[in-house]
Amino acid sequence: MSKKIPKLVYKFKEGIDILLNFVKVEYPSTHESLKNTHGTIKYKLQYKFFEELTKKSWFKDNIKDIEVPISSINGIPDKIRTMSFKRIFIAEEILKLFEEAFPIPFKQISTISSHNMISSRGMLSEELFYHAFYEIFHGCINEGLEVEVILNSLIREWQEFVKQKKMSIELRISLRQIVFSGDLIADDNFKLVHVHDYLIRSESSFLTPSFSGLSYITSIKVGLFETEKDIEGKLYEDNYRDQIQQYFKIHHELKKFLTCIYLKGYEISGYIPQIEHPWWSPYKYESFFDRNDDTYYSHRDWPKKMEIWDFKEILTLFESLKKNDFFHNKCFPITLSLMELALSRKSDIDRVFDAHIFLEFLFGPGDQGELSFRVSMNASLLISKNFTEFEKNFYFFRILYNIRSAAINGGDWFDYSKKMLKKLRNKGWEFSNVNQMFRMIESIIRIIIEKLIDLNINFVQFRNQVNNDPLFFIRMAKFINKPNEIQS
Repeated sequence: MSKKIPKLVYKFKEGIDILLNFVKVEYPSTHESLKNTHGTIKYKLQYKFFEELTKKSWFKDNIKDIEVPISSINGIPDKIRTMSFKRIFIAEEILKLFEEAFPIPFKQISTISSHNMISSRGMLSEELFYHAFYEIFHGCINEGLEVEVILNSLIREWQEFVKQKKMSIELRISLRQIVFSGDLIADDNFKLVHVHDYLIRSESSFLTPSFSGLSYITSIKVGLFETEKDIEGKLYEDNYRDQIQQYFKIHHELKKFLTCIYLKGYEISGYIPQIEHPWWSPYKYESFFDRNDDTYYSHRDWPKKMEIWDFKEILTLFESLKKNDFFHNKCFPITLSLMELALSRKSDIDRVFDAHIFLEFLFGPGDQGELSFRVSMNASLLISKNFTEFEKNFYFFRILYNIRSAAINGGDWFDYSKKMLKKLRNKGWEFSNVNQMFRMIESIIRIIIEKLIDLNINFVQFRNQVNNDPLFFIRMAKFINKPNEIQS
């Protein structure tokens, strides 16, 4: 250990005491929350607030006047307008000690800043200092760890990053509308076969502390810092591109599994993808994933409880769909439409469009007859047990197609939908409103998937068969149903 480390440890201890005393005087309720270490959930200060408090307490005597140029006057370069403001700096002695422990030998860091965005940013010693102090402060207060232990751990992590030029980020998706009672699967680590290294585990739910929520976690080394040498040799771009492609592949695979949860009747629309960066990342404390009320979506007022047997059935469903090429590139339309229904907050008409992409891909191949007739006929033959059900389903699919057509052609699709309610009721559907009619679309899609899985049908081959044989579903109906239930 460097001789400078004990001095840095002493300085951090001093900073913690100063900050705590300041919070005790200025924010007594916050101080009480910080000191309450008996609760299961440890209180943490919001990062920006923590940084502000540190400046006002530990470094309050290190204020300097700064002047920055704003613009030139009348385009004359030698006449510059400036703005003056006061800035609080980290004490020079402390920052120097910190820079010796945490040298920054690179120009900037590039990494995934959100689940669909790649960004590059430089990092200053001051920013890295506040990140480290944040970890040390809460490690001491929340976990009761020694400053020296935490600091040495942070130094090792930083040195490893500098050596490897890669950081390990964690992709996490928390489904807060699904809970397990107690620690139902806390002792079991479920890994999805053939899908990277996903760890599926239960975690305490913020809605129901006595329950465990379902989270999906994987870790991937992605992100590089770039030096002048990397930029000149183009090594940076090539390596980084490979890592980014790996990340997006993993995220896409995980969304496939989430779709299987949706097929089992669980609402996961508006799911919250999160990326957990290491403590020193410039994106660690930026709010890319703050939840807004309009993106948090549920059809239930309370999370739905999942039993262990149901969870295992979801794993089985996922493997069955993979085995039967449901996620194959040739089946991209049904995969995409199902993901949209499962993971996005959709309006009623959006759901109609997504559903019809799914239905037309599976039941619309060939050129025999009108498209709406082919889809309605074939889908109804597959899911109906007798002629009465067939007629009921046939009219539902026809009306669904007409609603889609009305919307595409600029018609009043909602008014048309309300008019069709009575017709569907006459055919045996018990819809009290239009919303129920639209929600039924998803239930029928689940039934279709279950039917095709029960028949052990390969989805790629299935579509080819339908395309080449106009009577495929009629033969299928005869095979599925008893002969006396097939009526002309």
